[in-house]
Amino acid sequence: MAIPRSFIASLSILFALLVLAHGVMPSVSHAQQLQVVSQTSGFTDYELVNERLRIAAPDYLMVPWANGQARYRVMEQEIVPVRADSTQMHYVNHPDQYLITGRDTPVIQTGEPGYTRGQMIAPLTIHIARQNEPQSTTFQVIRRMRIRVFVDEDAFVTPRIDQQAPSSQTGATLTRTGPTAADATDSPLASGQWYRIPIPGDNLWILDASYLEDLGINISQIDPRNIQIWTTPGYELPHRNSDARPHLAQIPIIVEGESDGSFGSGDRVIFFANGPNRSFFSSTLNRFEHRLHPFSNTNYVFLTVGQQPGLRLSTLTPSGTPTREVTEFRDFRWLEQDREKSESRIKSGSQWFGQGFDPVSSRSQTIFTDTLAGFRQGSDIEIWTSMAARSTTASRFSFTVNGSTALPDLNIPAITSLTRATGLSAQVRELRQTLSGFSLNNDVITIGANFQNPSSASRGWVNWIRIRADRDLQATGNRLLFHPPEDTDGSLVRYRLTGFTAQPIVLDITDPVAPARLQVSQTGNAYTVTHSSARERRFIAQSSPRRPPAGQPLSNQDIRNPSVYPDYVIITAEEFLDEARRLAEYRRDNDGLTPLVVTQNQIFNEFSGGVPDFVALRDYVKHLYDRGAAAGQRRPEYLLMFGGTTYDYKGVIANTVMRNHVFTYQSEESVDRVDSYGSDDFFTFMGDNEGLWP
Repeated sequence: MAIPRSFIASLSILFALLVLAHGVMPSVSHAQQLQVVSQTSGFTDYELVNERLRIAAPDYLMVPWANGQARYRVMEQEIVPVRADSTQMHYVNHPDQYLITGRDTPVIQTGEPGYTRGQMIAPLTIHIARQNEPQSTTFQVIRRMRIRVFVDEDAFVTPRIDQQAPSSQTGATLTRTGPTAADATDSPLASGQWYRIPIPGDNLWILDASYLEDLGINISQIDPRNIQIWTTPGYELPHRNSDARPHLAQIPIIVEGESDGSFGSGDRVIFFANGPNRSFFSSTLNRFEHRLHPFSNTNYVFLTVGQQPGLRLSTLTPSGTPTREVTEFRDFRWLEQDREKSESRIKSGSQWFGQGFDPVSSRSQTIFTDTLAGFRQGSDIEIWTSMAARSTTASRFSFTVNGSTALPDLNIPAITSLTRATGLSAQVRELRQTLSGFSLNNDVITIGANFQNPSSASRGWVNWIRIRADRDLQATGNRLLFHPPEDTDGSLVRYRLTGFTAQPIVLDITDPVAPARLQVSQTGNAYTVTHSSARERRFIAQSSPRRPPAGQPLSNQDIRNPSVYPDYVIITAEEFLDEARRLAEYRRDNDGLTPLVVTQNQIFNEFSGGVPDFVALRDYVKHLYDRGAAAGQRRPEYLLMFGGTTYDYKGVIANTVMRNHVFTYQSEESVDRVDSYGSDDFFTFMGDNEGLWP
């Protein structure tokens, strides 16, 4: 069901009214003509009377939807031809005049159904006037219409994922594929002492005695066998409610020296955890892709010393004989950065550009450099880059690879204006090129770019860069991330790894929260592991785990199971918590509401593994909504986002005024001056098939 956008850049307090009140009575939206004339327990009759034959914009009515159809019937109607004069042209110079359609349009159109007020409904558009021909003064006009809307009890349901819902895009029936926002009912953070530890990237991480003591843990009083680490993959959450999303879960780890029941000065906790950015093989596209997390540069893990032994990594013993030995693979490297918006006045949209160019002071720059250890000299390198430019004249990027002109130029067309309120603020184009028989000095690749535009007001950017290159399974800094070669068939193979100063720990990290440790054998200066060669597999080998940034204690919380069923929800920041509670008390005492106050960070901890993501806020509201419906209790009717908000989720722009006390939805579109927007409407999508939005 289409919901109008609210254009928001930065608000002090963001309100989102949830139209989730109880009841099954269909309602009139923006009604100018329709009136209720009869009502029974089974139906409601609406009448539209237009005796003066006014040529007016359409009227609207929401009706129940059940069994694949809108639950209404036209009982009577009278439509007459009208040649308009000035007394009848009520749509002239009116904002709704563009809604007058042609005579081929049905008198009543049914829109896409969705959920509101606990039932599945569909919007009806009633075309009071339809124009015979464009620019003509003759119309088909409704004089009188009577519509019966049936109150179908079968239409009043608690939306669940296994319920069939129509879709104008796919026509598919939704099926359960994994946990959804409402599936997990208990928070592991409700009891015990917890510590939240930031994870900036994909690594094996180490917690030694000094790190635990810095957290505030008295290591002499703990049993290391009970050390547990919990996390999620940390990736961006899916927008559609029915899509599976992760919940905080314990991961298997290594605790060296735990067998004696005490944590000594030489004992260590070792575990794998990934950052929030993602690279993966897409079987649909048959290529590697990457996704920069739009809201956070950091994932988190949660550490506790429980009352029971924690999960531990056990070593997999290979079963079967390897079909071949693998010594090389085609690596995938990428670079994408959040640095600048296409123009400073666009204060919306979740996407940013990276390194910037101007034709005067920063025309030529290095845009990518990396070491491809063990590069196969004379092999092919694929370079795929996305660049952007903002200018009223065409722009051009030329490139060099290790000082040589090896790539064709990339031409980027002009935009219409630098100052208009509409149109594009930048153009984006891609270049994908394979360089055959390439060689690298010292295995280092360096890509340079030159921005060419005659206008001093022009501006260019790197959007992202991707590199594919053949290289040995050779570590850099005692660390190697790798995947199977492209010519494998998924059979069992032996991987031969080099470049380590000590025996590495090797894990299958295809599922980052369920890693599997592989058995490692040493042959001279090389190490081998035997495992699957399926294309989607992903591995890490590392002999020197890294120490994560400092963590901090975390207070117990269980916002999934509040003591009330709220109809008024306030989401705020810790610094506004007292004021938010005062407002909640006022609403309870003066308006009879049942309030609930939670902080945004509490929601992130339980619904997105600590990683900031506006989807987690909507998931929490839906959790409360489904929880109330399942218990036959109140569901949220009002949502107050209490605090400042900004499109700058990561704090890219140094600005003490713009602060994200509470997140708002920002569109993926970020360069169109009109279609880039922020909105609070996203937080009202409670239907299981809802959530996808431009």
